[in-house]
Amino acid sequence: MSSLSVLDAQKLVRKNLDEVDPNGSWMLTDDTGSSSDYGDNKSLDVTIARLLPEAINAVHLAAPVAVLDWDAKELTYLSSEFIDAERETGADEPWYSFCLELSKPFLRLVSFKASDSDITVMEAVPRSSVEGRKQANEYIRGRYDRPRLVFEGGSSVTEDNSTTYNTYFKYYSLKTSSGYCQRMSIIERQVYSADTDATTYTICSRVQQNIIDYLTALVLEAYSDQRADFYHQKANIFPTI
Repeated sequence: MSSLSVLDAQKLVRKNLDEVDPNGSWMLTDDTGSSSDYGDNKSLDVTIARLLPEAINAVHLAAPVAVLDWDAKELTYLSSEFIDAERETGADEPWYSFCLELSKPFLRLVSFKASDSDITVMEAVPRSSVEGRKQANEYIRGRYDRPRLVFEGGSSVTEDNSTTYNTYFKYYSLKTSSGYCQRMSIIERQVYSADTDATTYTICSRVQQNIIDYLTALVLEAYSDQRADFYHQKANIFPTI
């Protein structure tokens, strides 16, 4: 994983704008005019800062798993984020459920591997999806040799003016009742912070340019600029393996 600061994002978006139109970043005006105190220059930077988390989340969701960083947020069953783990021991192929206590909302699974399986799962299916509902049927649900990880939802808990997110999963199925999560990597949802000058977001390094292109498209859309379509197309071209 790498870091992307708000200040760097502002510079890179302006670079994008100026590449297609010299001084293009200065052409985005607002109702207050172009004064250095309150005009287009400041307004553009504020717009970029507010839209940056949205761009990061959108690209992380759309990117092929092969270009994501597998050390995104790496967890094991010994991690402090793991709470309330339990398993079904009576079934031939027992399921394993657990809760993660995260500092930010869960966005996407990168990888999950159980201790008694050679297969790495790279997708968490929502409980409400067709595949998620199949797991309620013991005859067609995931097996240890074709496992499924179900995302069952989450809730937020506020303590001492800080928010934690309890996120629930269920894994189908273990080979033995003593199985556990050997390794798990996830991406958390990025949340906007008003303290923009000090804000740095964690991103997957290989999709940084996609994030900047997507952010450029969002900024242009905010200013009703038709060049947004060009940057949306660029943002969807991910690095090759």
